[in-house]
This record gives sequence, C-alpha cells and structure tokens, in this order.
Amino acid sequence: MKNLKKLSFEQRCKIEEMINLRKRKFEIANEINKSPSTISREIKRNRKLKPSNIFNENAYNCKWFETCKVCTGKCKLFEPISCIDRDRNIGACNNCNKLKSCKLNKYFYKADIAQKNYQYTLKDSRQGINLTTAELIDLANIICPLIKNRSIYLYYFK
Repeated sequence: MKNLKKLSFEQRCKIEEMINLRKRKFEIANEINKSPSTISREIKRNRKLKPSNIFNENAYNCKWFETCKVCTGKCKLFEPISCIDRDRNIGACNNCNKLKSCKLNKYFYKADIAQKNYQYTLKDSRQGINLTTAELIDLANIICPLIKNRSIYLYYFK
C-alpha cells in the first residue's frame, strides 16, 4: 500500500536526485513508496521552463513545420515537438546528455523550489479573502447593479 501523506522535503530531494540520475517516474515512485501518478504530477506541477532559443533553426517548434513551411504557431495543425524522454519517461531535463544540442523548451525540477511552492500554496489556501465588511459591501454595490436581478450563474457559465 502506498503512503498517502503529502510529499516531504526529503522525498522531493530524492525525486530531484533520481531525475538527475535519469531514472524514470515509476522507478522514482517505487523508491519513495508513492504512486507513479503522484510523481508525475509533482514533477509537472513544479518543473520550471527554460524556453528554447528563438534563434534556433526551427523557431516555431511545430511538429508539422517541415511539411507546411508557413507555420505561425497559431494554425489549427500546430503541435509542439515533444521530447519522449522528457515528457513520458522522466518529466524533466535535469542532467540530460542532449541538453546542449537540444532545440526544444527545457524543463528543470528543483526540490527546494518545489518545497517553497508547496508551502506557499498551503499557507495561501488557509488565509482566505482579506476584506473588511465595508469593502465587501462596496464590492456588492458595484456588482449587484451589473447583474440586473438575474442569477449570477448566467454570467458565470457563459
């Protein structure tokens, strides 16, 4: 049975260490006794993007660029080139042997940044909205005339 508690800083450090060793997500999950989906979400949620250089040969980074030659990045066929090793197996580019020659966007996982994000989210989710009663009444006086006696759900689900 997998441990259902939140990830600790030590577990995040172990994730970073194993990513640096180029271990796959399921291997990391087995090592720290967590679900592979938990590891995948943790890496995806906390990896940091380092965009590719705009001066690369294929600046549009589209899978279909070679066939259409007119890619603007906004067409219906646009599909970014993906790195199977990064996206499917490991989740980040830490210590990749193709790092210097790769022309794709790069993602890096750092345990200390992931822990800071977790602590911020934990603290922020418990604080609530910082409004005085007077500010709340002022806000209601602005919004109520705008909805013209209709349900707020009519505006929310449009």
